Amino acid sequence: MAMDSELLSLIQSNNALDDDQTRDVRRMLHVACTGLSLTEQTILMVSLVLADLEHQKRRQHEDILAMEGALSPIRRIPPEILVEVFIFCGGP
Repeated sequence: MAMDSELLSLIQSNNALDDDQTRDVRRMLHVACTGLSLTEQTILMVSLVLADLEHQKRRQHEDILAMEGALSPIRRIPPEILVEVFIFCGGP
């Protein structure tokens, strides 16, 4: 909510406000505080949604890695052959 230039000038000066101006400033202050509160609530909600989305993303990435690992070509080699390879490479 934008202040009109006359009220803005009064607020920025050292002059005392009359009763009407004081009432206007209090009303505008209330509106501004309400707006700030709503903005803070929105930020909190968006932050919670973002945190949930980040958690989903990590979980999906882990699932993808697990599936890619299941498709690894080495998994098609029979265990008996792998044992022989490791025995052979193990040394004397």
